[in-house]
Amino acid sequence: MYPGTIIEFDDQSQIVELPIANVQRKPLFCALFTSQKGDEDWGLYEGKDFFNMFGKQISFEQHGQPLLQTALAINAGAQVLCKRLVADDANLANIGIIASVSQTEVQAKNAYG
Repeated sequence: MYPGTIIEFDDQSQIVELPIANVQRKPLFCALFTSQKGDEDWGLYEGKDFFNMFGKQISFEQHGQPLLQTALAINAGAQVLCKRLVADDANLANIGIIASVSQTEVQAKNAYG
């Protein structure tokens, strides 16, 4: 720190439901987070379904970066494969997911093969 350095913390973490972008090819986002409410199983959500399940008031102060990033991805038009983390003893652990994604081209088939 240098003398005279000013650091301003402007907390803009209250992300409310915004108009959700309409995109042709929706990107898939995978997330694990805590939230006030919602299903504890893996689910695929997009648009308003996410906010209806996990709440419309997303707070960085209460749930940190993972829930905030997920809400922003939804607002940008992404699909989210997600799970709400809940622990009986209120202890949470960090988890990492590594996915190998590939793309192949195949010949389209009709009803006759």
